[in-house]
Amino acid sequence: CCIPGCCIPLCCIPGCCIPLCCIPGCCIPLCCIPGCCIPLCCIPGCCIPLCCIPGCCIPLCCIPGCCIPLCCIPGCCIPLCCIPGCCIPLCCIPGCCIPLCCIPGCCIPLCCIPGCCIPLCCIPGCCIPLCCIPGCCIPLCCIPGCCIPLCCIPGCCIPLCCIPGCCIPLCCIPGCCIPLCCIPGCCIPLCCIPGCC
Repeated sequence: CCIPGCCIPLCCIPGCCIPLCCIPGCCIPLCCIPGCCIPLCCIPGCCIPLCCIPGCCIPLCCIPGCCIPLCCIPGCCIPLCCIPGCCIPLCCIPGCCIPLCCIPGCCIPLCCIPGCCIPLCCIPGCCIPLCCIPGCCIPLCCIPGCCIPLCCIPGCCIPLCCIPGCCIPLCCIPGCCIPLCCIPGCCIPLCCIPGCC
Protein backbone atom coordinates (compact mmCIF):
# COMPACT_ATOMS: atom_id res chain seq x y z
CA CYS A 1 0.00 0.00 0.00
CA CYS A 2 3.03 2.35 0.11
CA ILE A 3 2.02 3.94 -3.19
CA PRO A 4 1.81 7.75 -3.52
CA GLY A 5 -1.85 8.68 -3.17
CA CYS A 6 -2.86 5.41 -1.50
CA CYS A 7 -1.62 6.16 2.01
CA ILE A 8 -5.08 7.27 3.11
CA PRO A 9 -6.24 5.63 6.38
CA LEU A 10 -9.46 4.44 4.74
CA CYS A 11 -7.61 2.98 1.73
CA CYS A 12 -4.92 0.99 3.55
CA ILE A 13 -6.86 -2.24 3.04
CA PRO A 14 -5.12 -5.19 1.36
CA GLY A 15 -6.58 -5.41 -2.13
CA CYS A 16 -7.65 -1.76 -2.20
CA CYS A 17 -4.23 -0.20 -2.71
CA ILE A 18 -4.72 0.05 -6.48
CA PRO A 19 -3.59 3.50 -7.74
CA LEU A 20 -6.83 4.04 -9.72
CA CYS A 21 -8.96 3.04 -6.70
CA CYS A 22 -7.38 5.29 -4.07
CA ILE A 23 -10.27 7.73 -4.27
CA PRO A 24 -12.12 8.84 -1.09
CA GLY A 25 -15.35 6.87 -0.96
CA CYS A 26 -14.12 4.13 -3.28
CA CYS A 27 -11.95 2.23 -0.82
CA ILE A 28 -14.71 -0.26 -0.06
CA PRO A 29 -13.53 -3.89 -0.27
CA LEU A 30 -16.35 -4.79 -2.70
CA CYS A 31 -15.57 -1.81 -4.95
CA CYS A 32 -11.80 -2.24 -5.31
CA ILE A 33 -12.19 -3.74 -8.78
CA PRO A 34 -10.23 -2.22 -11.68
CA GLY A 35 -12.76 -0.35 -13.80
CA CYS A 36 -15.24 0.03 -10.94
CA CYS A 37 -13.42 2.74 -9.02
CA ILE A 38 -15.49 5.51 -10.59
CA PRO A 39 -16.58 8.04 -7.92
CA LEU A 40 -20.25 7.91 -9.03
CA CYS A 41 -20.21 4.09 -9.03
CA CYS A 42 -18.77 3.46 -5.58
CA ILE A 43 -22.18 2.57 -4.17
CA PRO A 44 -22.71 -0.70 -2.27
CA GLY A 45 -24.43 -3.09 -4.68
CA CYS A 46 -23.31 -1.21 -7.80
CA CYS A 47 -19.71 -2.40 -7.84
CA ILE A 48 -20.51 -5.20 -10.30
CA PRO A 49 -18.09 -5.26 -13.27
CA LEU A 50 -21.00 -5.17 -15.77
CA CYS A 51 -22.64 -2.21 -13.99
CA CYS A 52 -19.62 0.09 -13.64
CA ILE A 53 -20.78 2.25 -16.53
CA PRO A 54 -21.15 6.03 -15.98
CA GLY A 55 -24.88 6.73 -15.89
CA CYS A 56 -25.75 3.15 -14.93
CA CYS A 57 -24.65 3.33 -11.31
CA ILE A 58 -28.16 4.10 -10.07
CA PRO A 59 -28.93 1.97 -6.97
CA LEU A 60 -32.24 0.73 -8.43
CA CYS A 61 -30.56 -0.15 -11.76
CA CYS A 62 -27.65 -2.24 -10.43
CA ILE A 63 -29.37 -5.47 -11.40
CA PRO A 64 -27.53 -8.07 -13.53
CA GLY A 65 -28.91 -7.74 -17.05
CA CYS A 66 -30.20 -4.19 -16.52
CA CYS A 67 -26.85 -2.42 -16.72
CA ILE A 68 -27.33 -1.62 -20.40
CA PRO A 69 -26.69 2.08 -21.18
CA LEU A 70 -30.10 2.42 -22.90
CA CYS A 71 -31.90 0.79 -19.94
CA CYS A 72 -30.38 2.79 -17.09
CA ILE A 73 -33.48 4.96 -16.78
CA PRO A 74 -35.18 5.27 -13.36
CA GLY A 75 -38.36 3.24 -13.58
CA CYS A 76 -37.08 1.10 -16.46
CA CYS A 77 -34.72 -1.07 -14.44
CA ILE A 78 -37.28 -3.86 -14.06
CA PRO A 79 -35.64 -7.26 -14.71
CA LEU A 80 -38.37 -8.28 -17.20
CA CYS A 81 -38.09 -4.93 -19.05
CA CYS A 82 -34.32 -4.86 -19.58
CA ILE A 83 -34.68 -5.89 -23.22
CA PRO A 84 -33.00 -3.82 -25.99
CA GLY A 85 -35.76 -1.75 -27.58
CA CYS A 86 -38.09 -2.02 -24.57
CA CYS A 87 -36.31 0.48 -22.32
CA ILE A 88 -38.60 3.31 -23.40
CA PRO A 89 -40.03 5.23 -20.40
CA LEU A 90 -43.60 4.76 -21.67
CA CYS A 91 -43.07 0.99 -22.18
CA CYS A 92 -41.52 0.10 -18.82
CA ILE A 93 -44.77 -1.35 -17.52
CA PRO A 94 -44.79 -4.92 -16.14
CA GLY A 95 -46.54 -7.04 -18.75
CA CYS A 96 -45.82 -4.59 -21.58
CA CYS A 97 -42.14 -5.43 -22.00
CA ILE A 98 -42.82 -7.86 -24.84
CA PRO A 99 -40.32 -7.28 -27.70
CA LEU A 100 -43.11 -7.12 -30.33
CA CYS A 101 -45.12 -4.65 -28.18
CA CYS A 102 -42.38 -2.09 -27.47
CA ILE A 103 -43.76 0.30 -30.05
CA PRO A 104 -44.51 3.95 -29.10
CA GLY A 105 -48.27 4.19 -28.66
CA CYS A 106 -48.72 0.43 -28.12
CA CYS A 107 -47.45 0.30 -24.55
CA ILE A 108 -50.95 0.57 -23.11
CA PRO A 109 -51.64 -2.13 -20.45
CA LEU A 110 -54.80 -3.25 -22.28
CA CYS A 111 -52.96 -3.48 -25.64
CA CYS A 112 -49.92 -5.50 -24.55
CA ILE A 113 -51.33 -8.70 -26.00
CA PRO A 114 -49.20 -10.71 -28.48
CA GLY A 115 -50.80 -10.16 -31.88
CA CYS A 116 -52.48 -6.90 -30.85
CA CYS A 117 -49.37 -4.72 -30.87
CA ILE A 118 -50.04 -3.49 -34.40
CA PRO A 119 -49.51 0.32 -34.59
CA LEU A 120 -52.89 0.89 -36.27
CA CYS A 121 -54.67 -1.30 -33.66
CA CYS A 122 -53.29 0.29 -30.49
CA ILE A 123 -56.50 2.18 -29.88
CA PRO A 124 -58.26 1.93 -26.47
CA GLY A 125 -61.17 -0.43 -26.96
CA CYS A 126 -59.70 -2.08 -30.07
CA CYS A 127 -57.12 -4.23 -28.30
CA ILE A 128 -59.43 -7.24 -28.27
CA PRO A 129 -57.70 -10.41 -29.60
CA LEU A 130 -60.53 -10.98 -32.13
CA CYS A 131 -60.35 -7.36 -33.39
CA CYS A 132 -56.59 -7.07 -33.91
CA ILE A 133 -56.94 -7.51 -37.66
CA PRO A 134 -55.40 -4.88 -39.97
CA GLY A 135 -58.34 -2.92 -41.39
CA CYS A 136 -60.67 -3.85 -38.51
CA CYS A 137 -59.14 -1.56 -35.90
CA ILE A 138 -61.67 1.19 -36.56
CA PRO A 139 -62.96 2.61 -33.22
CA LEU A 140 -66.61 2.22 -34.30
CA CYS A 141 -66.01 -1.39 -35.44
CA CYS A 142 -64.28 -2.74 -32.32
CA ILE A 143 -67.42 -4.52 -31.19
CA PRO A 144 -67.31 -8.25 -30.32
CA GLY A 145 -68.82 -10.07 -33.28
CA CYS A 146 -68.21 -7.21 -35.74
CA CYS A 147 -64.48 -7.76 -36.19
CA ILE A 148 -65.02 -9.82 -39.33
CA PRO A 149 -62.83 -8.64 -42.25
CA LEU A 150 -65.90 -8.34 -44.52
CA CYS A 151 -67.82 -6.31 -41.93
CA CYS A 152 -65.17 -3.74 -40.99
CA ILE A 153 -66.81 -1.08 -43.11
CA PRO A 154 -67.68 2.29 -41.51
CA GLY A 155 -71.45 2.34 -41.14
CA CYS A 156 -71.75 -1.47 -41.20
CA CYS A 157 -70.40 -2.11 -37.72
CA ILE A 158 -73.88 -2.30 -36.21
CA PRO A 159 -74.15 -5.31 -33.84
CA LEU A 160 -77.37 -6.56 -35.51
CA CYS A 161 -75.82 -6.23 -38.99
CA CYS A 162 -72.55 -8.11 -38.41
CA ILE A 163 -73.85 -11.19 -40.17
CA PRO A 164 -71.82 -12.80 -43.02
CA GLY A 165 -73.50 -11.71 -46.23
CA CYS A 166 -75.22 -8.69 -44.68
CA CYS A 167 -72.19 -6.45 -44.48
CA ILE A 168 -73.05 -4.74 -47.76
CA PRO A 169 -73.02 -0.91 -47.48
CA LEU A 170 -76.56 -0.68 -48.97
CA CYS A 171 -77.89 -3.29 -46.52
CA CYS A 172 -76.43 -1.92 -43.26
CA ILE A 173 -79.77 -0.42 -42.27
CA PRO A 174 -81.25 -1.30 -38.85
CA GLY A 175 -84.15 -3.62 -39.53
CA CYS A 176 -82.81 -4.73 -42.93
CA CYS A 177 -80.02 -6.96 -41.64
CA ILE A 178 -82.13 -10.10 -41.95
CA PRO A 179 -80.11 -12.92 -43.60
CA LEU A 180 -82.92 -13.63 -46.12
CA CYS A 181 -83.20 -9.93 -47.04
CA CYS A 182 -79.50 -9.18 -47.63
CA ILE A 183 -79.96 -9.26 -51.39
CA PRO A 184 -78.82 -6.29 -53.52
CA GLY A 185 -81.96 -4.39 -54.43
CA CYS A 186 -84.00 -5.75 -51.52
CA CYS A 187 -82.39 -3.68 -48.80
CA ILE A 188 -85.09 -1.03 -48.96
CA PRO A 189 -86.64 -0.23 -45.55
CA LEU A 190 -90.16 -0.85 -46.92
CA CYS A 191 -89.14 -4.27 -48.33
CA CYS A 192 -87.26 -5.67 -45.33
CA ILE A 193 -90.16 -7.83 -44.27
CA PRO A 194 -89.62 -11.59 -43.83
CA GLY A 195 -91.34 -13.26 -46.76
CA CYS A 196 -91.12 -10.12 -48.96
CA CYS A 197 -87.40 -10.29 -49.73
